[in-house]
Amino acid sequence: MIVLLCKILISADFYVEPKIFSPKESLGKKDKAQISGNMEQTLPVNVNIYRQNHQDIIRTIPYTEFNYNYGDITNRSEWDGKDNLGNFVPDGFYEFKFITFIEHKWSKGNFHRDFRGMFISPYDVAIRPDGRIYVLDSERIQVFDSNRNYLFSIQPEWTEPGYLGYATSISIYQNKLYVMVCGYYGNKIKIFDTNGNFIKEFGDMVIFFSNLGLRELGMDSFLLLM
Repeated sequence: MIVLLCKILISADFYVEPKIFSPKESLGKKDKAQISGNMEQTLPVNVNIYRQNHQDIIRTIPYTEFNYNYGDITNRSEWDGKDNLGNFVPDGFYEFKFITFIEHKWSKGNFHRDFRGMFISPYDVAIRPDGRIYVLDSERIQVFDSNRNYLFSIQPEWTEPGYLGYATSISIYQNKLYVMVCGYYGNKIKIFDTNGNFIKEFGDMVIFFSNLGLRELGMDSFLLLM
């Protein structure tokens, strides 16, 4: 009989079932331990299995045999009760430890336990002369120092004039950020200082019409500037 204990990778929530199983005695029924659980980011994970209170790894499940995609997933991997040599381990208590080789602070994203410094959908990047990095990421700009340490985010609310919905590109000129916004919220350039304070915007919406009864003028389409 094997009893399993689970040590959690901080950025994830795993569980192993069944907690007790007998791989040698009950072939085909409770003869494997199934690893499931939630991961908040796609992150390669190796699983090391130890006998309780022992330091030697008796089995490693490599990330190539582990479904490490983000989300709540059942049966990310399995353990058949065998060691790295293919032999069944003796009865006892065993611990699972989930580790990653990515050199990053992973505790629900970072030491703040949120998603600061993690990217959702990065579109563009601009770098200030002193090396400060501005990443246009979805509806925000994430700011890092020259050593890639997270500093702060620029993320106005949708009700504010600096809102970055549908932002597509960013550049820096004379210590100001110029962000291009396209789509539902208009085609505009929004300007911020490098500390994230909104200054102003310019430009407006361009609406495209096609085949609106203008063939008598020899036109299939035209642009209306507003």
